[in-house]
Amino acid sequence: FSGLESSLNILANKLPKEIGRFTKFMDSNEVHNYLHVGLRKFSLINWKVHDQFNDEITSFDGSSLESIMDKGYKVLIFSGQFDPVAVAPGVKNAIEALKWKGAEDFKKAPRTIW
Repeated sequence: FSGLESSLNILANKLPKEIGRFTKFMDSNEVHNYLHVGLRKFSLINWKVHDQFNDEITSFDGSSLESIMDKGYKVLIFSGQFDPVAVAPGVKNAIEALKWKGAEDFKKAPRTIW
């Protein structure tokens, strides 16, 4: 890990204050009653579940994405510029490794910075 408290933005050393307010809201009796969750404490990240799915989270075979792109569906893939987890070069490499019928045209397409 990077040592940062926040995995949302490489420029932010700490989680935004809104996260704390959201967590407090989710732990309110009103929300618990509305969602019928009893007295369970809200957790922003369930590390037990995260660890169970770690192999799936960190792997990407792209076959589903290739399949829908071959069928002509338009897709939008977004990676935040300051996302420390899904860094732009890694996302770019994953996209360029996809095998679909429009891959060569996509690789040659002009890029626009906006």
